[in-house]
Amino acid sequence: MSKKTTILFALLVGYVLAAGGWWSYLLIIKNRDAWQAKALVLRYELESKGVFDQAVFEKSAAYIELTEKYSRQELMIYGEGAALGLLLLLGIWQIHESRKKEDALKLQQQNFLLSITHELKSPLASIQLSLQTFLRHELPREKVEKISTHALRETQRLHKHVETMLLAARLEGGYAYQFEEADLVELCQNCIAQAQPKYKGKISFAYPQTENAVIQADKFALAMAINNLLENAIAYAPNTEKIEVQLSREKQRFCLTVADFGQGIPIRERAKIFDKFYRIGDENTRSSKGTGLGLYIVQKCLQAHKGTITVSDNQPQGTVFSLVLG
Repeated sequence: MSKKTTILFALLVGYVLAAGGWWSYLLIIKNRDAWQAKALVLRYELESKGVFDQAVFEKSAAYIELTEKYSRQELMIYGEGAALGLLLLLGIWQIHESRKKEDALKLQQQNFLLSITHELKSPLASIQLSLQTFLRHELPREKVEKISTHALRETQRLHKHVETMLLAARLEGGYAYQFEEADLVELCQNCIAQAQPKYKGKISFAYPQTENAVIQADKFALAMAINNLLENAIAYAPNTEKIEVQLSREKQRFCLTVADFGQGIPIRERAKIFDKFYRIGDENTRSSKGTGLGLYIVQKCLQAHKGTITVSDNQPQGTVFSLVLG
């Protein structure tokens, strides 16, 4: 909503409130005038019958009935005016809340565009530089291998971002989950093996050695969810010594936790972190990489697997994400 539209809307609301109040006031005045006029006619009728005492007149059944009738009408006017005002205020509040959500979504989308532009441009520039280096220089094999390895890593990073965006779009457009037997231990080990080279510290994994951790799951989607949690932990706790992954059995279900020892997530942010495009902080000042789609994908995948995800504080510091599957 533009500033001009906001001003026009405020003027319209002000006019409706003022007009409603004015017409309610006029109706009350007219109602009282009508009551006084009919009461006067009734008084003349009683006087014509020889009743001149004011107290007797006010206690007469006709006067009491007339007074009650117009009192009810006045209360009705007050009630309808209050109802109109309340509905109007509720409408204003709803519009205000909708605008806040719209502004927040616009900001998230702007942050997403800024982040994804950087996330895509950076590996492309690196790959381009590697290819230009090959074209312009004769390099020893050792140097070629080093540059090629770096270019391949950047290609994989680019592929990961594209895959994430495509999966997010497919989840909204009706992704067809392929459920089959999946070993959670093996799945976690594979995800940790992929994430470990990106982390300076140690990613540990504890799991029940004698437990059969096989469930019905979409291996690709669930692996994407676990990878996103690991990458989230690495991004927000890059200089820590360890990330702890633990798989345990809870009755008929499995609980998978990913715990980091970073700065943690403020309580006020926890309700928003699973929103599409949402990232903590501002894109212009944020140092961590990402697209704001990771935790959104995690939640969508967990919902499809009839699982849950919760976030809590780690001790002495950091964040714990807990996935319950079964």
